[in-house]
Amino acid sequence: MLVYFTLIMLGVLPNQAQFTNDKASVVVNVSSNIYTYTVSNNTTDPVVGFEIAEHACYNFKTPERWESDTSGGTFKCWTEDSFFAITPNKAGKFSLRVSSNGAVLGTATVRLKFQSGAAASIPGVWAPVREPETSAIFVAAAMLVIIAAHILILTLRDRRNRKC
Repeated sequence: MLVYFTLIMLGVLPNQAQFTNDKASVVVNVSSNIYTYTVSNNTTDPVVGFEIAEHACYNFKTPERWESDTSGGTFKCWTEDSFFAITPNKAGKFSLRVSSNGAVLGTATVRLKFQSGAAASIPGVWAPVREPETSAIFVAAAMLVIIAAHILILTLRDRRNRKC
C-alpha cells in the first residue's frame, strides 16, 4: 500500500513509466490494450513532430489539428500550425490501440521534431512490438516438459501402488 501511495505522490502509477532527456519527457500509460503517450516540452522551442515504432495497432489519436501517418510500422504525427504545437512547459497526448495480433510490451525510441528543425530522441520508451518468434518455441517446450513430468509422476505412483 505504501509503495502504491508513494507512486501516486510521484505521479507515476504501476501501469506507467516516465522517460526523459534534457529537451522533453514522455509518460507512457498502458491501460488494457491502449498506449497513451503524454509528451511534455522542456525547451523554449515548440514540438511539431512525434514518432514511435508500433506493431499491430489501430485507432491512432493525436492532439487537435495534428496529422498522422501510420504506414511502415511507425506512428508519425506532425502539425504545420505552430498554434497547435506542444509549446514550452505544455504537454500533448498521443494514443494507439493494440490488436491481439502478436504484439507484446517492448521498447522503442520516441523521436521529436521541434519547430526550429532540431530533433530529440528518447530511447527505451514502452511500445507495442512484434512478439519474438522464440516465444512459440518456449511455450511448446514448456508444455512438453509439463507432459513429461505428468507421465513420470503417474508412472512412479502406479509402481508404488503395485508394490503395496
